[in-house]
Amino acid sequence: MTPQSPCSPAETCKGMSKNSLPKFLLPLPGLLMIAVGALIFMVPALLVWFIALASIAMGVLLLIFAIFMIKMGDVSRHIQS
Repeated sequence: MTPQSPCSPAETCKGMSKNSLPKFLLPLPGLLMIAVGALIFMVPALLVWFIALASIAMGVLLLIFAIFMIKMGDVSRHIQS
């Protein structure tokens, strides 16, 4: 195992700032949440649809995660034997 070269926090932050998003994109999540909230306020039935879609998406992600974990368990048992 090779030791890692020491890297100061300043160097790390400098690299992160080079790869950051443009500044005009920063308020987008807040504006999107305000728009969604206003839309739900005007059409309350959308809230039910958003909750249903979120539940379906979380279910699919949990299923994918479970399949991934099962496969990882099979791989680790294969490596150990």
